[in-house]
Amino acid sequence: RPWGLGALAVGPWVAVTAILQTIALSVRAFCVSRIFGWRFATGVPVRAVWANLINSISGCKAIVRYVWARLHHQPLVWVKTEHAYPSRETLLQHKRPLEDVLVGEGFITSQDVQEAQAKAPDWADWLVAQGRLDEDDLYETISLQEAIPLFRSQDQPVTKRIARSLPAHVLEECKVLPLEIRDGEMWLGAPCILAPEIVPKLRRFTRLDVRFALLTRTDFETLREQLL
Repeated sequence: RPWGLGALAVGPWVAVTAILQTIALSVRAFCVSRIFGWRFATGVPVRAVWANLINSISGCKAIVRYVWARLHHQPLVWVKTEHAYPSRETLLQHKRPLEDVLVGEGFITSQDVQEAQAKAPDWADWLVAQGRLDEDDLYETISLQEAIPLFRSQDQPVTKRIARSLPAHVLEECKVLPLEIRDGEMWLGAPCILAPEIVPKLRRFTRLDVRFALLTRTDFETLREQLL
């Protein structure tokens, strides 16, 4: 039988499978290109074939190990892959600039960034003040980029007892607000990433482990006014 369109006569499922696989690879390439660029995305089909090859070899090895164990009456041993997860410090060395992420997600344009950086050192806050960037979008992006949870006061109320669990002068100096105490940990909220030297200061006033969460500037100011 000649190759070409006539090969589809083997069965309609050949064409359906080919179409579905093309769609899947196209979507994967598009998603990869949004983060790493189109040059890296062109390798998606090659990596897909390589991944399937590795998976097939692993499946064959698993079958051989199972049959061998059954024939020789040996117990099956779990073959666990050793994983080495990168630390937060390692990840932060390779993080994308905040402006690139915001532009890539469509929250702002590159022209917005250039104009804001020319007018204010805190260009992101300037865009928020101008109404050209949503504050929630900004802080969600910072939360993902810095791997720090975003605390939303509307979802979980903060009590005065918790908010005043540290001396007032410490809260004012460090620009933080106690949010929650659970499982031997004190969660502190701040509208920006805290400097490393602030952590030792805070630990002098509590025996609890200190953890940090992001608060939008609006949430931070509102909570301070209500609770302090």
